[in-house]
Amino acid sequence: MTSAQGLGAIGGGLMTSFLPTKGSPLSLSIGFGLSAVLACGLFLISHVLWAGLLTLACLSGAILANGVCTQVVLQTQVPESVRGKVLSLYTMIFRGLPAMGAMAAGLIAENTSNRVIFGLSPPIVAMLLVLLVALNKDRKKLSDS
Repeated sequence: MTSAQGLGAIGGGLMTSFLPTKGSPLSLSIGFGLSAVLACGLFLISHVLWAGLLTLACLSGAILANGVCTQVVLQTQVPESVRGKVLSLYTMIFRGLPAMGAMAAGLIAENTSNRVIFGLSPPIVAMLLVLLVALNKDRKKLSDS
């Protein structure tokens, strides 16, 4: 599994070496985030070793590519006067939110099974990403007018 993650990370690194020039980094970041959610969901429902390894490789590559594109957005599109504050907030969220999610999953796990928790998580995150895409489109419309 670790080797599959490493292979996926290599693929994600290769993708980020040429994809940011093909589209907006924010759109790519959201797309890679959605890809990660999809791969995570597929990994959770896979019962065959090769399918699990393939989805784990895709998950790892999507997470790496998402992180790189997010950093590109933060370092190029945020005004210089607040860039340090935004990067600090991003780092705090990036490091702290998974721990809060794990705590919430643990609290919910007391009353249900792990499969239910992990089965519900990808659709919820996917809905949040779709909402983010919609908000991003509205922001573009406002800036164009």
